[in-house]
Amino acid sequence: MVPFCSFSTVVSLDASAQTEQEGAVAQLSVEKMIHYPEVIDQLYQSTNYRLNWENDNDVDQLVFQMNLVALADVTKEFDDQLRRIEQVREQGDKLDFDLVMTDSLLMYLSYLEQVPEEGINWLFANKEYIKLPAPNVETLSLLSNEITVGKLDQFLTSLRSPLQTEDSFNTAFASLSTYSKFEFPLYQQDQRLARVGDELFDKASLIARMQIVGVEVGHLDTETTLYDENLELAVMEFQRIHGLKQDGVIGPNTIRWINFSPQHRLHSLALNAERSRIWAKERDNVVFVNVPGYEVTYWHDGQALFESKVVVGRASRKTPIMTSTLDSVILNPTWNVPWSIMVKDIIPKVQGNPMYLIENNIQIIRSWTSREIIDPTTINWASVNPRTFPYRMRQSSGTHNALGLYKFNMPNPQAIYLHDTPSKNLFQQDRRAYSSGCVRVENADQLAELLFKTQGLEERLAKKRQSSRRSNNSVPLSERIQVHIIYQTAWLEEGVLYYRDDIYQYDHQG
Repeated sequence: MVPFCSFSTVVSLDASAQTEQEGAVAQLSVEKMIHYPEVIDQLYQSTNYRLNWENDNDVDQLVFQMNLVALADVTKEFDDQLRRIEQVREQGDKLDFDLVMTDSLLMYLSYLEQVPEEGINWLFANKEYIKLPAPNVETLSLLSNEITVGKLDQFLTSLRSPLQTEDSFNTAFASLSTYSKFEFPLYQQDQRLARVGDELFDKASLIARMQIVGVEVGHLDTETTLYDENLELAVMEFQRIHGLKQDGVIGPNTIRWINFSPQHRLHSLALNAERSRIWAKERDNVVFVNVPGYEVTYWHDGQALFESKVVVGRASRKTPIMTSTLDSVILNPTWNVPWSIMVKDIIPKVQGNPMYLIENNIQIIRSWTSREIIDPTTINWASVNPRTFPYRMRQSSGTHNALGLYKFNMPNPQAIYLHDTPSKNLFQQDRRAYSSGCVRVENADQLAELLFKTQGLEERLAKKRQSSRRSNNSVPLSERIQVHIIYQTAWLEEGVLYYRDDIYQYDHQG
């Protein structure tokens, strides 16, 4: 291997563009900026010391990709590296610039290699700096080959995240980048709720801020303060984009989203573009739950056969980001109450209402390894310490069971699963983070029928239903189904950029 300093000398001598003294000074300053000197030596040797970054489009493409990571606040390393690029662009020669750009690409490739394993950690918490070792041999070999055959531009394009491959991504990013250069005054209104016919003293700010997210506002009347029907339609479209109730009423939640700054929207787009790298790509016989989107989708043969609202875990009992395997559907399930719910929720309720267990068909069982039912009246509830309670609880099956009539069984250490619910009213809420971690599905019966239909098991389901009646019965699937619980607060669909609340504060921009 050619040592880093002698390699720099070789390049400088070939260029004959500097005096020996100037070359030594420039060499030292660039060397301090290089993260992977030995790897760069090998790479340049393998490509016969050709310059890699003479095409401005290639430079812009890599800088853009790195800028996305910086905007996402994944790590400060990329902010620092982007500053190095600009410094050398302004003060160095083309040889220095080529070295720093190649070093930057190696850093970016290292990041991409580690995202599948480290992504949950990196993209859901603020990290000042992360370790970015040199890319592996396979990646370096591929890069060397692509440079040699003159396909660096295609190689860089292949590094885009799934969200970036959406046709409208660049348009959305460019629009938000433009808006982020300006300060928009916060929208304010006198009344708590504003409806058609009301006067809006800050109408201009409302219209300007809705335009940021692509709502068509060119036809709206800005000469008067009246909240008219045309403006109402624009507000309803704004509400749809943000997952709010589309009633045209401007209330606290709508105002909160209206005042969401272009800078934060740009951060959200960049962060979710990077997050899209870590989610599963398959769309065949797979279920996705997007927690902040409050939605479940069942994909089969590349088609979304089922979409429904869901209720997810509240902030104190988060639904985890995870992947599991759905192996069966339980009809008329009983509910073995998790210890945490028993301790934090049910025992305090029993102590306040002695009839609570009877009213909710909950039995007391001797222990977690026993089936013996205990008479609850033999327990002195007033003196019970919830954390040392020796028994377990089980709720009988039926329409009032907390799991409803269907449980989608997916064994996992967190004991998280999808299920039906008797509390249908919660699906009418905009913000549906109410559960203790599991995912409640609005149209669970339709999901169950589709799962069995796509696997040719309709007759088995019908027979089980007839035999089940009120008793619980497990119907195994002939083909296991992957369930991916993801957390995506911004995404593109048919050219529209949608936003959702960061219910667990994972998007925090430090």
